[in-house]
Amino acid sequence: MRRFDVRFMVIIITVIILSTASLSIASELIYRPTNPSFGGDSNNGQWMLNSAENQNRFKEPAELSSQGEKGTLESFQDSLTRQLINKLSMRIADLASQGTPLTSPLTYDLDGYQITLQDVDTGHGHAIEVLILDPSTGSSTSFQVPYI
Repeated sequence: MRRFDVRFMVIIITVIILSTASLSIASELIYRPTNPSFGGDSNNGQWMLNSAENQNRFKEPAELSSQGEKGTLESFQDSLTRQLINKLSMRIADLASQGTPLTSPLTYDLDGYQITLQDVDTGHGHAIEVLILDPSTGSSTSFQVPYI
């Protein structure tokens, strides 16, 4: 009789284990990206950037770091130079959109560069040629902006 009880108990325990295993519920794994570069929520971008910066142990060498090295006057000069370059590009766009050829070359000295605007005949019409010259090295770059 004792043998019967042991077999019966083994069968009962096996049935209980198998029945509870079938009751456990599984669902599909769904991937939800957090990085906005890969389709995640765009509100996570700043949080991820802050997390990455906090984990970054690399420090720039002092000579490469731009923080704290520029004084107020240098920052002002850089800002003014950027604004003047922006005004000059707007002037070139305005001249090109007016369609009236330049009567004489215009020359600007800006941050050590000499910028010359002049009218050229391209063979297909007139255009504004922008010549940028670096007097310290003698190198130059030129491009043409067609009249609209």
